[in-house]
Amino acid sequence: MNCKLYISTLAILFIAGVNAFKLSDIFSGFGKNSNSVDVPQKGGNFELEVSANSEFTINLAGNPTTGYQWYLDNETEVEATTVVLVGQNYAQKKNSQKMVGAGGNFVFNFKVNKVCGQELPKLSFVYKRAWETDAPIATSEITLKANCEKKQQQLIEADGSSDLTVKVDQPFEIKIAGNPTTGYSWNLQNLDEIKASPLIDLLGNNYKINEHRKGMVGVGGTFIFTFSVNSEACGQELPKLVFGYQRGDQAPARTTSYTLKLDEESCAANNAAADESVAPKSIEVNNDEIFKVELSGNPTTGYSWILENAEELASSGIIEKVNEDFIEAEHEEGMVGVGGTFVFEFIVSNACGKQLPNLVFGYKRPWESQSVEKAEYTLTLKDDANCAENVDEIKEIKVKNNDSFTIEIDGNITTGYKWSLTNEEELAAVGIEKVNEEYIEKKHLFGLLGSGGKFVFTFKVNDACGKELPKIKFVHKQPWNEEDQYTEKAEYTIVLKGC
Repeated sequence: MNCKLYISTLAILFIAGVNAFKLSDIFSGFGKNSNSVDVPQKGGNFELEVSANSEFTINLAGNPTTGYQWYLDNETEVEATTVVLVGQNYAQKKNSQKMVGAGGNFVFNFKVNKVCGQELPKLSFVYKRAWETDAPIATSEITLKANCEKKQQQLIEADGSSDLTVKVDQPFEIKIAGNPTTGYSWNLQNLDEIKASPLIDLLGNNYKINEHRKGMVGVGGTFIFTFSVNSEACGQELPKLVFGYQRGDQAPARTTSYTLKLDEESCAANNAAADESVAPKSIEVNNDEIFKVELSGNPTTGYSWILENAEELASSGIIEKVNEDFIEAEHEEGMVGVGGTFVFEFIVSNACGKQLPNLVFGYKRPWESQSVEKAEYTLTLKDDANCAENVDEIKEIKVKNNDSFTIEIDGNITTGYKWSLTNEEELAAVGIEKVNEEYIEKKHLFGLLGSGGKFVFTFKVNDACGKELPKIKFVHKQPWNEEDQYTEKAEYTIVLKGC
């Protein structure tokens, strides 16, 4: 191979790589998060305190022009937790002399949802070339520490008594004196019971050494356990907190326990707030028309809006969900973790004169039973002409003897309900013959299910002059349901002309 050509090719690839990374200058402000860790190129282990529903940034020094990059080595493990990787970029250091080969920072942006009572993952980064299988030349491990302190909430401290009154959603502490230099520590003896309880969370446990003179050893201190009781505890019996002072797995040398009692006023205030937050909203709807419900959310957190009473709606025969979608909010290209709007579409059918069911939504993770937020909608049928025509209507039809005529009635066969002629034999006896019956679906968007339409009945009058003609009678019901007491009917009076 020509040596000059080989060197020139390498130079072109090197400069192209540098210029590609210089495009990230647009991210020069990226990674300026107030809660962040700056990792040198040689790596190292660090700790970072994080709070619920907050963002943080890990800045790792490196130089991609060498072929090396920082990678999140345990991304799959992190994805299974409440920590979300929302974006990563490379930000080159400012370089006024336009010097090639300058380094910068690999910037990883995260969002953490729930932290209290959760086992937060360690973030493991490796600095290596993608095509090499050798061990990385540098590693870094970030240990996340949960900050469960709530602003403007005074922590309740145990006073050593056996009974402790606590408030809903307000952290409280159990403080017990001890000395770990003796080998003994205070431990929560019924930890498994507390973890399994849906009523109480262990937010953290720490040890604080007493103030002492420099160089003094064997100093004791305080073991601090922090808990929080949620709103589900109202009206329920809380588990006891049982502590033991022990060495390792040995039997406790001392024990102490606390019986928790819930402050009733905090429960009442919480219930009032909950009632207000889920107060039903009202939506006016039209019979045989589609309407939408839109709810803001972010499925990248694992949470989605779910229709909780879908079975109730399906069995009503009145409200049917015809579509469900998520529309992502506008955002910059490449940005991940973006929220948006959950859109539910429903159609109302055969609702005239009937009680409409409510729509109940819950915001939750599919694998969880409890919703973190609820939304409820009360449906009200508008008093429009479309509905008025279908409730106990009586119309007059003028037709000539021996002519045909058509009757059309709005409905929606996808609900299982249909309009049926109830007195066909009575009509045939006086010369009014039903010659055809069909259902014609309304025009609608391609793929849209559950659209309404019209039930069309065609009749012919045969030698009916001088006869007393009965009304043509229809009812609206499910044909297979003999016990269905229909609530809608339509009657038509025939006026014969040309006799």
